[in-house]
Amino acid sequence: MTTTVTPYLSFNGNTREAFAFYEKALGAKIETMMSYAEMPASAQPGEGCGDGSAPSGDGIMHACLALPGGAMLFAGDTPPGMPYEGQYDTVDQTHSAFHALSQGG
Repeated sequence: MTTTVTPYLSFNGNTREAFAFYEKALGAKIETMMSYAEMPASAQPGEGCGDGSAPSGDGIMHACLALPGGAMLFAGDTPPGMPYEGQYDTVDQTHSAFHALSQGG
């Protein structure tokens, strides 16, 4: 049985730039890029958005990238009112994790 992992990444306001880079670097195609301002009115009562206010603006609520071979990558900017907490405290920790995960990949 084949298993596919579909990651959903959170960015600190730079989803648009990251996905533009991934699209070019990976030969992928951006399928969706929806900002908070474009969010449907029916989804705006602030559900799960930190301080309870409806997010707005140019930040990316949801993005979808179609990778060659059919895999998908999803992402969005952290909603207003929610703190962005990166996974690692230092660049060295990030490099170490990347190196470990890329072995044999």
